[in-house]
Amino acid sequence: AADRLADRLCDWLGLDELDPAASLYDHGADSLTLLDLIAEVKDHFGVDLELSQLSHQVSLAEVLARLHE
Repeated sequence: AADRLADRLCDWLGLDELDPAASLYDHGADSLTLLDLIAEVKDHFGVDLELSQLSHQVSLAEVLARLHE
């Protein structure tokens, strides 16, 4: 799960690698990027996330923690 989402985020953000604890916004993500991420989570993991559930400093680690709730 982590690798798949990290790969997708790197593609969307134009990064070679992503620190799971780093704020996605600091890496150039915006609300549209997060909506794509939410759609990816739903399609591949069957988990419904809402943008409002994510913090203002949302990270990959935070999204992964939500998958396990």
